[in-house]
Amino acid sequence: MIIPDLLEKSINLVDIGAVGNPPPHWLPLKDKIHLFGFEPNKDECNKLNDSNCVYKKSEFLPYAVGEKDESRPFYITEYHECCSLLKPNLVWLNRFNYSSFFNVKQMIEVETVSLDSIKKFSNIYIDALKIDAQGNELPILKGATSLLKHVFLIEIESGLHKNYENETTFSEL
Repeated sequence: MIIPDLLEKSINLVDIGAVGNPPPHWLPLKDKIHLFGFEPNKDECNKLNDSNCVYKKSEFLPYAVGEKDESRPFYITEYHECCSLLKPNLVWLNRFNYSSFFNVKQMIEVETVSLDSIKKFSNIYIDALKIDAQGNELPILKGATSLLKHVFLIEIESGLHKNYENETTFSEL
């Protein structure tokens, strides 16, 4: 384990799908982390910016991150942590008692950005990349080839089955 007191510089962490609380395993390093969070749901993004983030520094950006810069549908679901650029696979999900979390309340058009196209990152080395993008992980990585050259650690949440249509599963990653 890295001992936080021995770190001289901040850790630049990109968190894609930043809704919710930070994972507890990042908390020992909280005083060293400069967080760049992405949350395409503008209401949730505003809540994150208004909250007292536990990290040394944080900024949450209201963008959907994808493989390229384009307009895409964004599915706002009953439970905000299930929102995605991908449509929920209700045929699969209806087997479970929590399937209502994935019910689409609203579909909006959002502009996606690739990590490589974000000018802010052209002069910053990103140390760690955390992706919880509800099945859209592989396209995000494909749009980050330049950024990934300097990344030390990648943390990806992935499933074994397709909760979303066209979802990237663990075996595909």
